[in-house]
Amino acid sequence: MSDEGYVYQHGFLPYIWYGKDSGQHGMNTTSDELHVCWKSDARGAPDNWIRLKSSISTSYVMRILQIDNDDYGFLPELESFWPPYGTTIATENTTEIIFNFHDEEVFPAKSGATPGKLRIHRGAVKSDGTIGIAKDADVLWESTTFDDTTADDKFKQGDVECSLAGKCIIHLSGSSRLSAGEIYYLSFYTHSFKNSKGYYLFGNTATTDTILYSHMFQCRSFDIVSSDQIINGNSFEMEGVNLLSITAGAMLDQNDILDATFKTKAIKMSLRLANSTSCSSSLLPSGSVHIADVTQTSIVVNNLDLKNCYQGDVYADFTLVRGLRESSSSWSHIKYEYLKNVKIGSIGCDSSCRHCSGPLATQCILCADTSMILNDGECIATCPSEKPYVQSSSVVYSLALVSYKYCTTD
Repeated sequence: MSDEGYVYQHGFLPYIWYGKDSGQHGMNTTSDELHVCWKSDARGAPDNWIRLKSSISTSYVMRILQIDNDDYGFLPELESFWPPYGTTIATENTTEIIFNFHDEEVFPAKSGATPGKLRIHRGAVKSDGTIGIAKDADVLWESTTFDDTTADDKFKQGDVECSLAGKCIIHLSGSSRLSAGEIYYLSFYTHSFKNSKGYYLFGNTATTDTILYSHMFQCRSFDIVSSDQIINGNSFEMEGVNLLSITAGAMLDQNDILDATFKTKAIKMSLRLANSTSCSSSLLPSGSVHIADVTQTSIVVNNLDLKNCYQGDVYADFTLVRGLRESSSSWSHIKYEYLKNVKIGSIGCDSSCRHCSGPLATQCILCADTSMILNDGECIATCPSEKPYVQSSSVVYSLALVSYKYCTTD
């Protein structure tokens, strides 16, 4: 590997994380650029950490022109994970942690007389919001006896099962199941996996005591239930779980992970339209969420603005911000959880309605034809005898004050 006069001198790759969508920042091959986080082992290169990503003033960009290595050129390449790095996709119902090698058979192995190992450590959030591992003893799950020479099936050893295609699964059960609100690191050790060519995963030193990569993810502590409700009013309500608080072992106090009650500081929401043939994809719906409108099991979204769209499905991405509340205005141990692609409802007014509370012709809030008169939710041309008079009023719709006529008895 060379670039800018630097020549790669080593056969092992502990500091360069290759792989599609892996690592904290992943990899981007757009425009022939490979973006990675690395520490250079190149002769003459600076001996410090460099983040290689987009070419902005505080970072660097390089191109991998060539990798020539006869001895270690077939090292297994981890390319993807489930859950992805830093996500909160996993829940308490998650029973499998998955990692994939690049198109080749890879199996758990030992190095010489030393068994290979793999662990899932617990992590926790510090008072300043950063996340770290407390200590090696705080382990959710581990397998420390990988031995491809004595296993009945070298691809399935204990809770770890690998395939000829390079997919490996950790099967979690019992006390090793994930807990809501907790943080985890899937930690890979040197010389603990190899392929049919005999090459170990990472490193040219025969030891399994060194962690060379830890893949962080969280177990989401809240949920918002998808809905098929009609949401054409100015607000809507969603059912949820643990929306205001959760007690979880996720507080890092010096070198210990402690249970603490994490309270919700804010809920951020972004909306988008799908399955709509008549609405602009560039005009995204909007709404607001206030903690005062949130309970442990429900969330109310107000100030809904559908951008003059009357047909389609609405989906939301939620970010829940939690922490320890020290006082009315002071928070610590802030952490973020994410829930994406939640269907919150469908837009479906009757053709006679411009704005509505439901799909029926008797659920209009505004009439599509401004010459029509609103009577008990229905748009009609002439008021009935029991309500013979016409009055005018106005309502805020799409951030504008809109006038309408309605039938009344006086």
